[in-house]
Amino acid sequence: MRKKLLAALLAFGLAITSATFTAAPAEAATETSQSSSDEDLSYGDFHVEAKKLKENDSQLKSKNGKLGASSQSSESYWGQFSGSYYYNQLDTDEKALYNKLKNLAYSYLNGTVSATSSVFSDGSSSYVTESVTQSGVDIDEALNVATIFLYENPQFYFIDSSTLPYTESYSGYWWFDSSSSWTLSFKIYSVYANGSARQSYTNQFKSAVDSYISGASAYSSDLAKETYFHDQLASDVSYNQAAADNQQIEETSESQSAASAFLMKNTVCAGFTKAFSLLLNSAGIENVGVTSNTHAWNEVKINGVWYVCDVTWDQNSWPTHDYFNISESELRSMDKMVEFNTSGWWSMASTGYEWVHTPLSYYSAIRPACVTSHSSDVDAVDLTAAQQTGENTGDNTGDNSSLSDSDTGNSDVTPYDSSSDTSADDTATNKNPEPKQIESEKPVKPNYFKVKKIRKGTLQLTIKTKSNVDAYYVRYRVKGTSKWKSVIVEVNGKSLTFTIAGLKSGKTYQLIAYSMDSNGTRSNPTKVRTIKA
Repeated sequence: MRKKLLAALLAFGLAITSATFTAAPAEAATETSQSSSDEDLSYGDFHVEAKKLKENDSQLKSKNGKLGASSQSSESYWGQFSGSYYYNQLDTDEKALYNKLKNLAYSYLNGTVSATSSVFSDGSSSYVTESVTQSGVDIDEALNVATIFLYENPQFYFIDSSTLPYTESYSGYWWFDSSSSWTLSFKIYSVYANGSARQSYTNQFKSAVDSYISGASAYSSDLAKETYFHDQLASDVSYNQAAADNQQIEETSESQSAASAFLMKNTVCAGFTKAFSLLLNSAGIENVGVTSNTHAWNEVKINGVWYVCDVTWDQNSWPTHDYFNISESELRSMDKMVEFNTSGWWSMASTGYEWVHTPLSYYSAIRPACVTSHSSDVDAVDLTAAQQTGENTGDNTGDNSSLSDSDTGNSDVTPYDSSSDTSADDTATNKNPEPKQIESEKPVKPNYFKVKKIRKGTLQLTIKTKSNVDAYYVRYRVKGTSKWKSVIVEVNGKSLTFTIAGLKSGKTYQLIAYSMDSNGTRSNPTKVRTIKA
């Protein structure tokens, strides 16, 4: 009997062939236990939809270009970004399907074929690749294999993994005859649908990825490389709250693809997870991506031991390493409970509460267990000196510098909203696109950040930049805790002095400062300042 590692997910199967099946909608996750004054952690952005194509689109044909072969030279470069942990646990038929999906994806990565505009059963349309099928695998298993494939092969940046187009027809009556024939395709973001344009973007994607790989070459150990990739992504890439809140902008945000991290520098958990996995794969560091109803994160093998690593949640409180190489039990102690409302090809519609980091059921049989607690052996390597120069470190308890152009005042604690709409600046018909530039350049980082205790429970902060900014954004927390608070203070000029009061006297606090523009875009952070209130 065929082993079915993924079958635990599929107890109910597909009941109505013409329906649209939606899994883990972003808006379904709502926080249930967090103070309004605390900085919200990012979740609620994982989404996959299995969407049926109209019958007349069941045999998709390529046009306006040529399919590319999975050449040896191409494999030697792009193949370094593939993982194989999940693949190695599939059965023979599932592996055959996985390999067909890989060949299909490579044909669009290497070739100039333009994706076909196809219509779904609900009347919507999108650009879709040619299709594949595989005997010995039903459509439920095929959808799961495709999801695993896209997390293990994040180099196929042009594929919109939020939607899996398929066709299915039954040989008898579906309510008592489960035999069916099916095909499975990939959805292509419209900006990459034109084959010639896609080649240009592929070069841009390659260049962006190579810059990270080049930076990591300065370090020899797996732990140092992991730290470098983690820290660079957390500092370079912002969280796209707009995409997490509104699935309808996926076409332009590309948040479910590594492209959103490498090309747009603005993504959600799926983009962070895939980008981190791609970079770890390039360094030969074994890892997997894991998803829940509302989130995605990585598990990484360091020094022969598997650990959880969540770049998204570390980015939310950057620069910290709270979710870097920890165990599942340590992760649970810092996790959040959310409400979800989901239906999908794996189950009937359901509503309930769960921890954000509760893996979907099909991972239970195939993901590695992370049971070893964090230790100093897997601490993040100190790469600060190589990444940030000219910054003062340690406690800031000295005299405050005089400022000729400072504004002084008390600040109001305001939760930070990082949402910003993004839009693609190219269409599927553009053959010579301009370099991708979705979000504006980051504001200049503060070059001076000083914290001084002026009385019990009150700190005075002075921040300067070399050019005018619209506001300063400061995060602060009691050292050793995971909950950050934030304050945003408007500024007209380059410098600002203000106070934060109401802190717990005698407690040691950590503070980080950013500059902000009028769009709410943050600069790279300063170093952490540590001081007793």
